[in-house]
Amino acid sequence: MGVVSLALAVCIVFSSFGIWLWPAPNITTCDEGLYLVGKTAAEVLVLLLIGFTLVQGNDGEGEVRKSITISVMIMFFGLVAIHCPMVPDKNSIEGLVLDKFWAIVVAFTGYYFASRTLEKLKG
Repeated sequence: MGVVSLALAVCIVFSSFGIWLWPAPNITTCDEGLYLVGKTAAEVLVLLLIGFTLVQGNDGEGEVRKSITISVMIMFFGLVAIHCPMVPDKNSIEGLVLDKFWAIVVAFTGYYFASRTLEKLKG
């Protein structure tokens, strides 16, 4: 079931960003692009959590950790791909989040590898 949910997640990403068989979405404003990236990352996170955790019923292989990391990386690469010409005001919440998103990506990636290493060292 985990492989099926991963395949569905890949299809969602492809259809949202217009890769392979799907046409590219018509994004006219940066807000539409940011909404698309957030929606896609949330859909992928839910699908992976359902497929890897709820169906298997355990977290022995770090499914939650993998799901969160994959979702954050999809958001990161989606934001890089959109590249809005208008930069939001850095004093707004949107501007602060986009300005500091690299720190969020580094934190989640560090968490993924650090918790995986600690898990291997313990057992």
